[in-house]
Amino acid sequence: MIVSWNAYSILPNSGNNRDKAMRFLQRLGKRPDAIVVTECTVQRKNERAARSAFGDDYTCFFTHVQDRPKEHKGAGVAFYVRRDSVLASNGRLLPSAPWDRWGMIGQYSCSLGVIVGAYLPTPTTKDAELREALDDEWPLLLKSHRHRLICFCGDLNATVSRTLDATTWFSGTRYDASRRMLENAVRDLRLIDVVRNKWPATARYTAFQSRPDKNQYWRARPDHFLVPQGRSSLVELVVVPYGEPWVRRLPATERCPERFISIDKEGTLCGLDHVPIIVTMRLA
Repeated sequence: MIVSWNAYSILPNSGNNRDKAMRFLQRLGKRPDAIVVTECTVQRKNERAARSAFGDDYTCFFTHVQDRPKEHKGAGVAFYVRRDSVLASNGRLLPSAPWDRWGMIGQYSCSLGVIVGAYLPTPTTKDAELREALDDEWPLLLKSHRHRLICFCGDLNATVSRTLDATTWFSGTRYDASRRMLENAVRDLRLIDVVRNKWPATARYTAFQSRPDKNQYWRARPDHFLVPQGRSSLVELVVVPYGEPWVRRLPATERCPERFISIDKEGTLCGLDHVPIIVTMRLA
């Protein structure tokens, strides 16, 4: 089992963080072989606690630990690999590419192959230059791992369907460029998006946000779990949690019939506004 989760700071500055992480494992019902946490944002002072967030059974690999508070808030990908898993054999973190100074694309290599996790920031004006650099390079990186790639997962802040994935949040020319980049990579590298493959005609949202003060309520599918076509037959189960245990609903209003609140704001889980993607694959 591999879990991909955009958590935005695996250890926020609040109490009982380890309890929150362990509660996450309890809700999964079993111990995953690997948990890929994107946008993890770990500060140096919290590094030790973050490494042990999921207990001593897991070895942690970080692509980036923040030394300065003004570094990019979405920097870093974390891989938590269960010590007795087949994914732990000869496991190591590959160095980040020179163009990825924030460690936003992580590469975990083991005897079975390579898992790539990524957080590609929202292509707004603020992050436009960074996003363009990442979009130019990550397909080339995946191509270099073509024969060993196990999966490519994370919050890509891009969509592949204008009808099922589209929201007002994913609008504008920069988002269109990111969408085309993703579509081309999926086609050229012969990848399967296992979430959209399971729910081809209906939306299965992975991100929810509520900002009542600004009357902003949205849901989207910016998270992806891409598997090479040659490995797609190894995928046995795909789960995107939904419902009260993960996302708390707010009463509907006339202006917005469906509203959600961040699970982290409720203090029950360190995950902010995304739910995990849980994929069971035959790994050995």
